Amino acid sequence: MGEIKNTLNNAACPAIDISTEVIIHPTCGQNDGSITGITITSTGTKKFYTWRDQENDLVGHSLDLTNIPAGIYTLEVSDNSGCSSSV
Repeated sequence: MGEIKNTLNNAACPAIDISTEVIIHPTCGQNDGSITGITITSTGTKKFYTWRDQENDLVGHSLDLTNIPAGIYTLEVSDNSGCSSSV
């Protein structure tokens, strides 16, 4: 997907591992694509997921992103330690 960026607040940021990522391309003109298989390692006890599309519109709040059209997507993961990472 791209470069991993971290925002630090004196804590270990969530680590985003895309090595097992599975991208299912949508059928032409349909919203049946998905991005799954991403793993997160975090020292925080709670993780928060934010998916945005290429226009920076919010499109999801779970680790797996499903039922999406073709596009460019960004995942931001934050935890209760106040640190976030994105890819």
